[in-house]
Amino acid sequence: MIEDLASGGLEREARADICVIGAGPAGITLALELAARGRRVILAEAGGLLPETETQALYGGECVGHPMALDEGRYRVLGGAATQWTGRCAPLDDIDFERREWVAHSGWPIGAETLKPYYAAAARYCGFSAPWGAGDLSVEAPPFDPDRIAAQVWRYAPQGRVRRYRDWGRDYFEDLRRAPGLRVILHANAVEFEPQSRRIAAVSFASLHGQRLRVTADAFVLCCGGAENARLLLVCREQAPELLGGGDWIGRCFMQHPRGVIATVRADRAASERLQDAFNVLARRSGLQTELGFALSPSVQRRENLLNASAILTYTADPNAPWERLKQAVRGDVGALAAALGRPRAIARNLWRRGVLGHHPLLETQAIAVVADLEQAPDPESRVTLGAEKDALGMPRLRVDWRIGAQERATAARFAVVLAEEFSRLRLGELTPAPWASSPGLMPTEALSGTFHHIGAARMSEGPATGVVDADCRVHGVDNLFVQGCAVFPTGGHANPTFTIVALALRQADFLAPPPTDVRAH
Repeated sequence: MIEDLASGGLEREARADICVIGAGPAGITLALELAARGRRVILAEAGGLLPETETQALYGGECVGHPMALDEGRYRVLGGAATQWTGRCAPLDDIDFERREWVAHSGWPIGAETLKPYYAAAARYCGFSAPWGAGDLSVEAPPFDPDRIAAQVWRYAPQGRVRRYRDWGRDYFEDLRRAPGLRVILHANAVEFEPQSRRIAAVSFASLHGQRLRVTADAFVLCCGGAENARLLLVCREQAPELLGGGDWIGRCFMQHPRGVIATVRADRAASERLQDAFNVLARRSGLQTELGFALSPSVQRRENLLNASAILTYTADPNAPWERLKQAVRGDVGALAAALGRPRAIARNLWRRGVLGHHPLLETQAIAVVADLEQAPDPESRVTLGAEKDALGMPRLRVDWRIGAQERATAARFAVVLAEEFSRLRLGELTPAPWASSPGLMPTEALSGTFHHIGAARMSEGPATGVVDADCRVHGVDNLFVQGCAVFPTGGHANPTFTIVALALRQADFLAPPPTDVRAH
């Protein structure tokens, strides 16, 4: 059942076994799993079925650290940010879960083996019918030195010939509407937490039009995204200091995956085409799509005290090449058509690749860039706090001090050098590190940007002295308040977080409603 608090027709009080707050991938996965196991569930979503300007405005805030946009990459809408993503998925690496002496505050209270069966179950939710395996790639990866560089494979949900996102709001709408025992309530913004001893007795929700709903439940789970989960926990601490007043980790160790160009590649046309056929989103006419890139091997991370990191190649097309001129003609530039038809073989080849083979076209490149995604070392001073300004619901807005440290910059610099040596050895082209990567002290502000992967501000830990939630994602000191999403990641690796978010949500479902059969049967 899907209802709308803003419609004015709901009761003032509601009861559920479990109240899930936030309907992105974590919340939708968890709510559907719990309902399938016979639990009465309320899934409260702050947005509606489509993005709305006034609802999105609730995300505004103040950024005082490395530049980032607080009102971008976060969506108050059914499906959350997974209504706008590309569907790119990869699991975390084993090393990401380990306690590493050279990375302060690293180490998860659960190991990689704990999540592996849940990754298998998460594949179905993310749109993959087959498990990860050697058959994912339609090309053979170059023989990198495995002691230095590992081939990195990402998956995209099968969406046919074009790279499209899997829209969780659209794709799971009917499942949510029909699930027995599940109520989805739109335009329900959490605004008040009521404590009772070591528990949350109730949470009150409000719409922007003044309607209110008070929900009581046996358990509450925050699934609102990394930064918003931290904001709600900080609000809860203000409203119930006796529950959350004992620790100071809420909002700390805020991380993303800093992304930037760490090198460029010089290659002639033939070499460029070889690179494009290997390091690319490897489109197919239908079914699984993959992307091949490269990552720092665990061996070199341990040997040289580096963070985890991965990279892809991006290709800037020559605007005067025939294929680009044809695209300009299609967009209405009639004069470009003659230039495009001047080299019919180049046009015919790409039409064959796209129309018959379902492959990406080959570009005549003007530039090739190495774009890296870096792990961040947890820094307690990189944090989110509550600002003085209030939003339209009277809730304090976020104040974010996101910091990029010396380890991230040193990892980027070393990654570029290692790649340059491997490219030279394999004759893949001449790779030149970016000037700022060679001299990290000269890094301009715009060299590394955020990726909307808001990690770590409600970190998982063995106890309240080092984090916010325990190994079961339950807030330390509160019996029935849980947190899901990448906010609980103690470290974030380099991989896009959604696949791991879904795996953790499935594990949370097992904790809150143990299944009658093993999770590997999902």
